[in-house]
Amino acid sequence: MDKIMSASFIDQYRVIDLKDIKNYQQVLYAFLEKRTNSHENTEFEARDGDSRVYPDKVYSKARSVIAIFFPYLTPCNDFSGNISVYAQAQDYHIWGKDKLEKISRDLKEKYPLNNFYFQMDNGPLNERFFAYISGLGSKGINSMIINEKYGSYGFIGLIITDRELESNITEMKDCSRCMICREKCPGGAINGDFTINSDKCASYISQTKKDLTENQMNILKTSGNVFGCDICQQHCPDNSNKSMADTDDVITDCLGNTISMLDYENLLNMSNKDFKKYFGKKAFSWRGKKILLRNLDIIEGDHESFMIK
Repeated sequence: MDKIMSASFIDQYRVIDLKDIKNYQQVLYAFLEKRTNSHENTEFEARDGDSRVYPDKVYSKARSVIAIFFPYLTPCNDFSGNISVYAQAQDYHIWGKDKLEKISRDLKEKYPLNNFYFQMDNGPLNERFFAYISGLGSKGINSMIINEKYGSYGFIGLIITDRELESNITEMKDCSRCMICREKCPGGAINGDFTINSDKCASYISQTKKDLTENQMNILKTSGNVFGCDICQQHCPDNSNKSMADTDDVITDCLGNTISMLDYENLLNMSNKDFKKYFGKKAFSWRGKKILLRNLDIIEGDHESFMIK
């Protein structure tokens, strides 16, 4: 397994035997049910709790899960821009899919009688849950997974298989609970019990199509980001002195194609065709030009009001 992962520049992963985590799954399922019944779900969350918790609801013969941490922070990222650092280089859905496809092909070659299903933010399973219970990273008060080597600057991919692989899970840990992220959060979205109030989260506010309240507009303006938010990560002591990504494909894309700042006038005068041409491979482009213009209008506050129609 190490050889297969190393061939794809992966050094942070865990293998989970699904027989070993049933109690944890029940706890998560109950939490998600309570969240759904309390109408706390966002429009970005799957409503089916079973498919978020149980891999066999996604792939009926599932026996093992491989949780992989993909770091994304490189020297090319710019925290002074108005785009969250994770969205500045190539869309992680693109390079993450390529990575997971390669690993799955290599696993299939090694285990030809078995099958492999994968997801990274494009499937129903709760990726942070599997990363946490496997010991791939500690659970942050800000609800993020903090990897020991790379901090919270990473994405989590899952590979589900019908083969019973040897487990290599490590101890589950929580962050230091210093609450600095809670103090620094521009909307006060961090509850302090490892949960987030999405309606107060600048990252969520920057992506929702719902009409924003005056308070939400103020939160967005305070964050300064037209898409996403990095404030809690930047102030997290558990993120100090962490390694940066050194995978060739991430750095190569970053060096020539990083975009950290969007300009209102340039975006306003850009056709939809040009928007897709220049930004189509960026993670922020999926939300479309209108939402980005709305956010820029709110943050900068010196344009004619831009209304979504």
